[in-house]
This record gives sequence, C-alpha cells and structure tokens, in this order.
Amino acid sequence: MEVVSLTLDEARERAGVLTSVSYDLDLDLTGLDTFRSHSRVRFRPATAETFLELKGALTVVLVVNGEAVDAAYDGGRVRLSGLSTEEVNVVEVAATLPYTTDGDGMHTFTDPVDGSRYVSAYLGMDNASKVFACFDQNDLKASFAVSVTAPPEDTVLANGAVVSHDAGRWVFAPTPPI
Repeated sequence: MEVVSLTLDEARERAGVLTSVSYDLDLDLTGLDTFRSHSRVRFRPATAETFLELKGALTVVLVVNGEAVDAAYDGGRVRLSGLSTEEVNVVEVAATLPYTTDGDGMHTFTDPVDGSRYVSAYLGMDNASKVFACFDQNDLKASFAVSVTAPPEDTVLANGAVVSHDAGRWVFAPTPPI
C-alpha cells in the first residue's frame, strides 16, 4: 500500500486547527526485529476530525478519550473522528513497528566485528512517524515525555533529563515544546 505524504495544504489546515499538543511516548526496544511504540497524544482541535501520521506499523491499537475504537489505519495515517472541540482530547496509539537499516526512523545496526547491536533514532523531516504516532510537521510544536525499555546493558539518551533509571527502564522529564 502506498503511503501518502502530508501535503502543504493539509499541513497548513491542520496547523490552523490544533493547539495544546503534547506527547507521552513509551518505547520498548527489547525486540530484535520490531519495537513497540505507545503514543499518548494530547491536543485541542477546532474540528472533530484530523489524522496522525504513523508509517509502516505492523499492528495498531487505538484509544480515543478512553474508548477503544477501530483503528482507521492505511499504513501511513491514523484517521481520527468524533473528537471534542470543547476540550483537550487524549489519543493513545499502541503500535508494533519494524526497525530500519537505512538510518531513518528507529535504526538498528549490528557491528560485524564484535557483534554489538546499536539502536538509534533519526526523526528529521517526516521520519518521526516511523517511530510513533504524531502530527509530523515542524510548525506544530509540542512537549515530549519519553520512557524507554531497553536491554539492561544499554545506555539510553533522550532530549529530556533522566528522571529515573532502573534495570533497563529509563524515564525522561518532559521537554519544552520542540
């Protein structure tokens, strides 16, 4: 299935109707071929419908304002409808995604010399949606609170300061809007 890129008109329209965007991300990087991504997106829309980008997910579970709903997912977008225009909405997307080997999204590399495995994320341009469900456009600034489960021997870095770290579980403070 072909993934449709966000158009300039769509980006302008969406930027004009969304406010108060924030993300709580919980990533599980313990899988070898895939990783789990749980996004909790808070936002206030001026319209009852919009969409999140999420590219290449193998599984998707969607909860909108506490209610499980069928995920209208086409391989690139999660369609949202019935949103409240009077208050902040909370959308949760749990997904399983493949690691990439091209450097974009959640990239994995195994050193051929010593067998060490490295995982890194590159979220520039429109690559964030290869890691988590989001409004993937740079004019919609948002804060990010990130939690990561990784093998205990790994070191995990993020944009927020470490709040806690215990045996493979890292929790980072929310960032200012970025």
